[in-house]
Amino acid sequence: MRKSGIILHISSLPSEYGIGTMGKEAYEFIDFLKESGIKIWQVLPIGQTGFGDSPYQSFSTFAGNPYFIDYARLIEMGLLEESDLPTHEFPTDTIDFGAQYIEKYAILRKSFDKGYNKIKAEVEAFKEAEPWVVDYGLFMALKDYFGGRSWQEWADVSIKNREPYAIGKYQLILRNDINFYCYIQCIFYKEWLKLKNYANENGIEIFGDIPIYCSMDSCDVWANTDSFQLDGELKPSEVAGVPPDYFSEDGQLWGNPLYNWEKQKENNYEFWVNRMKGTVKLFDMIRLDHFIGFANYYAVPANSENARIGQWKDGPDSQLFDVIEEKIANIKIVAEDLGIVSEKVINLREKYNYPGMSILMFMFDPKEDTNIEPNEISKNTIVYTGTHDNDTLTGWWSEQDQNLKDYVLKYLSAENDDNIVYDMIEKCLMSNADTAIIPMQDYLIQDTTCRLNTPGTQGDNWKYRVRKEDITSDLATKIRELNVKSDRI
Repeated sequence: MRKSGIILHISSLPSEYGIGTMGKEAYEFIDFLKESGIKIWQVLPIGQTGFGDSPYQSFSTFAGNPYFIDYARLIEMGLLEESDLPTHEFPTDTIDFGAQYIEKYAILRKSFDKGYNKIKAEVEAFKEAEPWVVDYGLFMALKDYFGGRSWQEWADVSIKNREPYAIGKYQLILRNDINFYCYIQCIFYKEWLKLKNYANENGIEIFGDIPIYCSMDSCDVWANTDSFQLDGELKPSEVAGVPPDYFSEDGQLWGNPLYNWEKQKENNYEFWVNRMKGTVKLFDMIRLDHFIGFANYYAVPANSENARIGQWKDGPDSQLFDVIEEKIANIKIVAEDLGIVSEKVINLREKYNYPGMSILMFMFDPKEDTNIEPNEISKNTIVYTGTHDNDTLTGWWSEQDQNLKDYVLKYLSAENDDNIVYDMIEKCLMSNADTAIIPMQDYLIQDTTCRLNTPGTQGDNWKYRVRKEDITSDLATKIRELNVKSDRI
């Protein structure tokens, strides 16, 4: 069945308080998708973000982002009052993550103080159903206790090393803070699953994203050190990244700890099975970030300033996915196979019939060795104009030389570039791929200032917001007509 989708992260939705949430605007966006004939809403990882505000660097692979909890819903549940809400105005076209951190947690604390006893039984039931949240609550409470420092820098070595006596000691000392973080997650899950259910009822699948690596400063690493390549002092000697490519001449130095695949194999990949089981509760489809790394991963010396020097090493390959497929029924995985794709990667993806990904703008770019044209895209592929890591089509087009522009215009049978963005969107939708997904910024013909992320950079990413007035019935009608023309309804 041919389908189309839109990429727009939760944080990018319009809202009154400075960041997108799971509130009424999210439900209205689902209504817009339905009106547009869209069947897939793709989001980025929804985990709690840490340093750099990247959704790919989270404090937990299971925990949801508290920023996405909507104040109005807390008031409806009797967990907050109107008088608790901020009275100043927030920017509507960007996100001030620093202000969000200070204000959001202060208001969520008020909610906890007023409402915890009202839903205490619900929180306790959530702990039983989601045992990860107990470790997570302790981890976050400890971070607060030790001044926000990474767990590797905690002053008390006994809790850094998770000695049983220390765990018991801090569970007692920090019990109120632990309950606060468990309370937040109970609310997040309740609201997320309600939103997902609304989307499903309207014929829309939520397409989520799971980062291949865990953040070093995460509950995942702190609670599962044996699953990672750490030395006797719990420090990595090598870290994750990718070599120089289209995005960066220095490569991308992610800095995440690498997995101890031999140890994970001994445990029948329990860490990854639990991770995937948690993810399928939240999403209908799962984009497996950096799928290449499961076939072969790039290891960079831990003290490197960039990722130019590194070494490719063998990943778990099919041994991991045999277990995942056995343990989790009907899991719908999409392989993010962009980058240096070897025959080993292709064989791994094809063994399980996972759809791969193709980027339309790469197919026209002489710097990219794709060896494929839009008309040659296979059915079992998700084709994009671009992803969250790319410039918008408008921004990309403005940077191309005239020779490439002439080639693209000829390929598209276009006389000029007056309608180049929608000409390329239509080419994407008309392709042979079963699924075509377009970033919201491209449907709105937005320029580079609306780019969500520039890989290899920090400080000005993940801030894009769509304006409420841009999500119109006229746009829905225009998108629907394209979906009808491309036989995706």
